Amino acid sequence: MIQLSIENSRESSIALETPDGRFSLENLGFRRESDSEFMPCLTAFLSSHSLTIRDIEGWTVGLGPGSFAGIRFALALVKGICTGTGAKARGVASGYAIAKSLGKQGRIAVIHNARCGKLFGALFKVGKTCVPVGEPMLFPMSEAWPEAMEADFTCTADADLKGKLSVPLIITSQPTATALLDADEANYPWLDVPDIEPIYVRPPVEAH
Repeated sequence: MIQLSIENSRESSIALETPDGRFSLENLGFRRESDSEFMPCLTAFLSSHSLTIRDIEGWTVGLGPGSFAGIRFALALVKGICTGTGAKARGVASGYAIAKSLGKQGRIAVIHNARCGKLFGALFKVGKTCVPVGEPMLFPMSEAWPEAMEADFTCTADADLKGKLSVPLIITSQPTATALLDADEANYPWLDVPDIEPIYVRPPVEAH
């Protein structure tokens, strides 16, 4: 399968997998008001590998947490493309990319700064594959570390959390699209109809 992944929860990046190998563009430097630049960049990237949008059979999108506007844009883009081309799509937690890129094996907790004195954590078991363990959770930064987030390694891409937690913390790089390509299909299956939503740090408020 020719697949392409987009990670837009923090810094924008694109990764492509073809029978000839893997190729990527990282830290594209787009600002939120410059999303109009994304599509020309994407088409140029594909063209450099003699491909078009219609050649992509599977699209993977990083679901956050992160920039809600950035994630929403990537999802809307992929859903629109899949509707037009019939390609499959899937969503993968951006924390997966962080855990996968850490270069360590075992139970890895990925922590996000949820603001307002709270943390959002997701646990992964990393070996030959990287699979989620349990459900992500929101918890107060000031309270005792939750048993559900106990891990061999705890990491975050939020450098502002350094020195603020009760457990040893590894500061990592931002999640990239390349790591998303390896997502296990058993845990992150391809969908013919991409009904994919962002990972909400807090439940969305319903309109009345």
